[in-house]
Amino acid sequence: MKLTWILTFFVILTISVVSMSPSSVRGQNIVLQEEKPTISTVGSAEKEIPSDESRISLAVENTNANANTARKNNADKMNTIIDVLKQAGLTDENITTSNFQITPNYDYENSNYDRIISYTALNKIELKTSANVNISQFIDLAVNNGANRVENIDFVVSKKTLDENS
Repeated sequence: MKLTWILTFFVILTISVVSMSPSSVRGQNIVLQEEKPTISTVGSAEKEIPSDESRISLAVENTNANANTARKNNADKMNTIIDVLKQAGLTDENITTSNFQITPNYDYENSNYDRIISYTALNKIELKTSANVNISQFIDLAVNNGANRVENIDFVVSKKTLDENS
């Protein structure tokens, strides 16, 4: 019963639309535009890729009254740290310098903002290893040999893995 009613309605609707030609509308010119067929699609996808690389940012920072002494103390400590990390299996490809700076420290305590009282030297390196490696051994080695800042530990997907999965 329901199907018959729907079919009847469709037939009546079709007849009424077809019967409305431009000539049957009094005094109005109606131009029917032909619609072009279109296809629209929408989609999304996700893929989980586990991290395969770890990045560790380590630093040596010290302050001295002499800028050159602060720089040299940092350089000596950083050279020792890098040597120990290489003995533990890292290479030049795994260790990069990420920042170096020497900053003057002014006499803020006595409101003497023009007087430099010391210099702070900062050396930062970044270690890049496989995410499967026990990174705590590298951090321990660095800290035991002069690193006094562990700034970041990031687990990321390497560029190589991203390229292989895109």
